[in-house]
Amino acid sequence: ATLFSRFGSTGPFAASSLSASGGSFWSGELPSSTTCETVEYYIEATAVDGRTQNFPFGGETAPLTAEVRSLVSVVEDDMETDTGWTVGSPQDDATTGQWSRSDPEGTGAQPEDDASASGTIAWITDGRAGSGLGSFDIDGGQTTLTSPVFDASPPSTGSDVRTILSYARWYSNDTGNAPNADSMLVEVSNDDGQSWTLVEDVTENAGACVRKSFEVSDFVSPTIELRVRFIASDFGDGSVVEAGVDDLRVEVRACTSRLGDIGDGFGNPNPDGVVDFGDFLRMLTLLGPCPGGVPGCEGDIADDLGNLGQEDAQVSFGDFLGLLTLLD
Repeated sequence: ATLFSRFGSTGPFAASSLSASGGSFWSGELPSSTTCETVEYYIEATAVDGRTQNFPFGGETAPLTAEVRSLVSVVEDDMETDTGWTVGSPQDDATTGQWSRSDPEGTGAQPEDDASASGTIAWITDGRAGSGLGSFDIDGGQTTLTSPVFDASPPSTGSDVRTILSYARWYSNDTGNAPNADSMLVEVSNDDGQSWTLVEDVTENAGACVRKSFEVSDFVSPTIELRVRFIASDFGDGSVVEAGVDDLRVEVRACTSRLGDIGDGFGNPNPDGVVDFGDFLRMLTLLGPCPGGVPGCEGDIADDLGNLGQEDAQVSFGDFLGLLTLLD
């Protein structure tokens, strides 16, 4: 199998080998890059009879894309230890099935195992199986699970920051005499729980733990007082409702080094998180061949035609053309 990749959306794809890493998995490496460049890539596999197949099917005409960013900070909670989650709110009135941190016992409505590759514990709406499907499911109202406070604030340096919230969730509401009558609310707060914004209203009966990922800024501005809560309920008659949460993660990703950001506002060699006139001033001081004739030196961001990601071992007019397309 072969990995084909390139930076940007023009120019040739470079080929590199993929290696078998056990079972049906293969691994490879994309070329090194400065952050906030976009990488396009696809995979070509050759069968024993010589036929080839691309993934995605369109190959270089419809490649996968990824953006390179620096991971500034990350908070991970696999629920294996008590990190300060709380159960209950003034609005809670469920008589059974309140949230509990436990090793779930499998039923037709809740999982046997948590979502972690290694681990056993998750937050479940009462993880006991009991004597029947509805023994310990949610009844009589709602039950609320609220996270501890997470620091999701952007860094003081860098630009184009993204804060990503992800988690694995279980939800079942398709059994009993009144199926699909309820839902689970997932909400986020950036003021330590003083106000809440809806992230998703879960009605999906996947029969498995579903991993979800959201950009926090699509809902609230990331701060040092981020909280997440899960409100599961049974307000209908006779439905069996079970919910679970595991493997929550908060990532702050930023462009601490951007293509074209080679100077500050005065042309000094101090990247400042933006591409502007100062970077043009800095590039003027770098005109000429790269040291040792090695492509990719500072300022060498394009070829003579301004095509980004096609370094030609010199800083010339083409690099200025490329820089123009990167201006903030």
